[in-house]
Order: sequence, then structure tokens, then C-alpha cells
Amino acid sequence: MTSNLSFGKLARSKQGIVADEEDFVKIVSELFLPYYQALVPWVNRLRRVVFPGGMRRKNDNTHLYGQMKNILQEAVSDPKVLAP
Repeated sequence: MTSNLSFGKLARSKQGIVADEEDFVKIVSELFLPYYQALVPWVNRLRRVVFPGGMRRKNDNTHLYGQMKNILQEAVSDPKVLAP
């Protein structure tokens, strides 16, 4: 797939979506199929960890993998996620 946007422009446009939690949740809620709606809060929690304060990380975080793993483990225990 070819895009007219340069990588930098595409990255900046995506950053705008990730930076604002309200916009992110609204867009994700609209785009996720009904079957996956229960994942919206979990994807948002991942977003908060990966992009703290809505910004990309400038430094390495040795705890990031563990934080993401914990969120995913909690998600698979969520009854709303387990029930189709």
C-alpha cells in the first residue's frame, strides 16, 4: 500500500490520536468491532503505559515490558473480555 504521506507526517498525525485520551478512546470505540469492544479500556491502559502523558518515550524503560505484560494478564482475566 502506498501513501502520499511521508513517514514523519504520518507519525505526527498518529501522535495526535495517541496524545489525547478522550479522542483515542472515541476513535478506538468507533473502529473496534462489537466483538472487541471489551478490549477498548485495556488498549487504552496500554496506550497510557507506552505513551506516558500522551507522548512517546525519549528514554528506555526497563519496566515497560513487565507493565505491558501485567496489563495483558489482567485483560485476559476480565469477565467482559472472556464473554463473547
